[in-house]
Amino acid sequence: SELRTKQQLGYIVQCSANEIDGVRGLSFLVQSKVAAPEAVEERIEAFLRLFRGTLLLLGEAEVQSYAASIAAQFTDVDGRLDQQAGRLWAECTRRRYDFERPWRSAEKVKRLTREQLIAFFDRHVASGSPTRRQLSTHVYAQSMAPPQLRVQLPGDDFYPAPRDLLLV
Repeated sequence: SELRTKQQLGYIVQCSANEIDGVRGLSFLVQSKVAAPEAVEERIEAFLRLFRGTLLLLGEAEVQSYAASIAAQFTDVDGRLDQQAGRLWAECTRRRYDFERPWRSAEKVKRLTREQLIAFFDRHVASGSPTRRQLSTHVYAQSMAPPQLRVQLPGDDFYPAPRDLLLV
């Protein structure tokens, strides 16, 4: 909410954790009409620097409260048969076959300490960390794109109509 409501950076501002082919990641998605992609990326980095301070201010009891909430979300699965089928098939398609993953993950999260959380952030998320890997994709609106990236659309004669359509 910091980037969306306080900084009013964009209408769509999302952060999510994901996993693709066994690689876990943290994704930020910001759609902005007020800032160019480079400026958005700078603001995300500034947010992450400030967020470390937020983590440092958390007490152990607060971390445990958040951990318990996340653990409860992990185990709130299989409410319907289609949800269970989707979860089980996802394990099969990834060839992991860990059908008890939500409950095992919940137990791991419950054991998380404040020190572990900060160490993880410093090792994998913080700017300048030697193990951090980052991929940024910048998509520009035509009106905000730098001149060297603007594409000149072809004229109407680029794709001429077939000859038989020209006969009247």
